[in-house]
Amino acid sequence: MTSPARDWRSHALRTVRKALRQASDAAADASALRNTHALCNRVLARLCKAAEAQVADVVPFETSAAARLLSQLDSANGAQRPAIIRQLAAIIEPQATRCELREALAAKQLAQINAMPIPAEFVDSADVPASQDVPDRSSISDAPAAAQIQRYLTQRFPGAGLRLRTCVAVPGGRSKITVMMTIEPNALLPTELVLRLDRPASAQGTRVGDEFSVLQALHGAGVRAPQPLWLEADREPLGAPFLVMRRSIGTAPGDYWSAGRASPALCRDLAALLADVHRPDAVIAWPGAAAAARDCVCEMLQVYRERWRSNTSDAAMTSGLEFTSGPGSTSGPGFALQFGYDWLERRVDCIDGSSTPVHGDVHFGNLLATGDNIDCLTDWEFAHAGHPADDLAFCRRQIESVLPWSEFLKCYRAAGGRAVNAAQLQFFEIWTSLRNLTLASIVMQTVSEGAPADLQTLVIALDARPRLEAVLLRALATAL
Repeated sequence: MTSPARDWRSHALRTVRKALRQASDAAADASALRNTHALCNRVLARLCKAAEAQVADVVPFETSAAARLLSQLDSANGAQRPAIIRQLAAIIEPQATRCELREALAAKQLAQINAMPIPAEFVDSADVPASQDVPDRSSISDAPAAAQIQRYLTQRFPGAGLRLRTCVAVPGGRSKITVMMTIEPNALLPTELVLRLDRPASAQGTRVGDEFSVLQALHGAGVRAPQPLWLEADREPLGAPFLVMRRSIGTAPGDYWSAGRASPALCRDLAALLADVHRPDAVIAWPGAAAAARDCVCEMLQVYRERWRSNTSDAAMTSGLEFTSGPGSTSGPGFALQFGYDWLERRVDCIDGSSTPVHGDVHFGNLLATGDNIDCLTDWEFAHAGHPADDLAFCRRQIESVLPWSEFLKCYRAAGGRAVNAAQLQFFEIWTSLRNLTLASIVMQTVSEGAPADLQTLVIALDARPRLEAVLLRALATAL
């Protein structure tokens, strides 16, 4: 009998092989091909590590030791803390270097790995297309085909003569599938549209229906958010509910990890944009939201903590990934998550004031800008009622690489933003890492149990999760 670990690794290899086959097609979009190869690099590196193959750990990350030191640090006196912090730094800091080195090794070996014959046990006959089959040139896994979208437009707007000109799925979405569409000029709809489709079995648990109502409220209030056009709640046309928006002008100045071409002037404009986001009361988008920001934050912590508890187990993950994710763990993400939630709940009293809209995912990859001017803040799937420091803490790392933080806050306040203090910013720095590790650990649990996973899901489970664990431990160590 095949072990659960072998089952999910076999599925992971089939997923990688299928993605590489599609991306290597001569007609594939160049940016999609680069994205697919980068994701495959990360998955293969982690699979090699798990299988004790050529890509080995250069510096072992002693998570249990970090967890023990964090516990000591939380109760240590002033004289004891410096020595404990030095020990923590010695454990945590090499993690980033280790990840970078493993990726470099994996990139060099990718061509060699791709050329290796696939063992018969990894071959699924249903996965091998007949020679006459032509892959969908513009699609990403689970993305709707152009023919499906054309059929839907014809049925929804009968007699309008809408004709789809282009249809390109955007790589990288973790909880939504995003498709850029162009239709022939007409009297009914804009010619440039964006379709956002719920991704099946997403760990985030966000829904386009919720995102649509938020966009309606905030775009209507003058916030630079996408203009929503309609919501399709029926799963039948494209396989999942979706919303359609007017496509905004501009391009992303950077991404989640990098500031890219972002300038100081663009950062100042982002400060003004966030002041606009945080100006209304939260009830404008969430009629049932608590009036106090602290109540909203407490509810958010409870919801995510319960999701973690109900979607992960105490048993260690199999397959050599060497971590335990569930509540009650004494090492790995399980401990880091437990410690993080406890730490925040003991400090939630620092949250004050009324609840406001919060975007929840502010980085340079979620901006569309023309030059130094931001046209639109995109991807509102994590939007919620909360405290302004949530968004400010999220983007702080990127802002500080371009503009002094004090100047950014000065611009934010001048544009009408609420005053925030250091304790609130630190609280939400921990929260951001905690939320992301919670979701990644849930994904890892489902993957290890053999649930079907596309390439993006494998990257979250195998590559992003250990990175996020290191980020959270580093943030907790700094806070303590």
